[in-house]
Amino acid sequence: MFGLLTNQKLFAQTYSFSILAGETNSPIAYAHIQVEGTLYGAVSDGDGRCKIQIQAKDLDGQLIISYMGFQSLSIPIAELKRDEPNFIQLKESEIQLAEFKVIDIGVSPQEFLQQTIDLADKTFYTKDYTGLATYEEQIIEDDEPNFNYSMEVLIEAQGFRTAKGKNKYVGNDKAYLINVSQLWGSQKYSLISVAELIQFTFPFDKPEGDDTYFTQFFTLKNTFEKALFIDSKMVFTGDWFFEDLYSISEEIFVKVTKVSAGSRVSFEIDRNTYHIRSIEVISPYKDDGNLMRSYTRGDVNFRIDYFKVEGKSYLKSVEIVKQSSIKSDSVNLTKQNRGKLVFHRLVDEKPDKKMEIDEQFIREKIYK
Repeated sequence: MFGLLTNQKLFAQTYSFSILAGETNSPIAYAHIQVEGTLYGAVSDGDGRCKIQIQAKDLDGQLIISYMGFQSLSIPIAELKRDEPNFIQLKESEIQLAEFKVIDIGVSPQEFLQQTIDLADKTFYTKDYTGLATYEEQIIEDDEPNFNYSMEVLIEAQGFRTAKGKNKYVGNDKAYLINVSQLWGSQKYSLISVAELIQFTFPFDKPEGDDTYFTQFFTLKNTFEKALFIDSKMVFTGDWFFEDLYSISEEIFVKVTKVSAGSRVSFEIDRNTYHIRSIEVISPYKDDGNLMRSYTRGDVNFRIDYFKVEGKSYLKSVEIVKQSSIKSDSVNLTKQNRGKLVFHRLVDEKPDKKMEIDEQFIREKIYK
């Protein structure tokens, strides 16, 4: 499973796609396309286009197309066109509280979540694993796209582990650069320049450079996973309800949701196996009057999807959007950081430790 099966590639078929928003027919950048039940996937570019190779053994399967804020779509691969682009339209997902369904599956939402979390060590792959992935980042300042880059990376993902007592944890993932495939523009609002605009004095030493979103991205991803799987106060407090019950192929999924003070947490869970398909979090920042804090923290929309392969779940993709702003009598600025990591396939390959991505690495290689 961890190697590349070259002989299968000889029989692979290449399909091209154009992913569009159903209401406006505008392209959707960074939409995720995945062969269901496998670790083969692709992500659309800034024009909503992408290509994917599908192995011969998967041609009778389903293709899953998804993007944050839109309804996921499942399409039989046999119905796709091979000689011309496949135009795929996604519908926006706008579920209001009044539209929530009354769903009874025989247990309370809290009991269902408890069973899901208790089984995480059985449903998730528990060892570290390495895979090829694409990371895409876009920065929009004052509603204008100013900076964009993408890179191919080797990810060391940390599996869920069982240990005694409270030593159950999700470790920090690591990333190693393979190459930068796209880079354009420059940022207008760095951490230091914004501090100067509002005459903010750093309480400690002045930062050497801007905080890179890639490192924030991984920190946020690991923080949310730990909060949801390990420090379970977020999961088992508040009023949870079953928002939806739906099927994909022969699997039945339950969507469990909590809405509180503008925040929203949702799990999509296999009803029978307790495998988690996705987690989505909308976390608004509570303004406390500290302008700099509202800029560095801001609102966060977070989504993580998992594969299920051979009965175990692996990281599939992570998408995090952070919206920051500073508004005062003299300054009115907004900054949106959009990052998406797409896991393509597992590999049996040791990373080059010299290419490990940290803040200094990003500043020198990307944020020049």
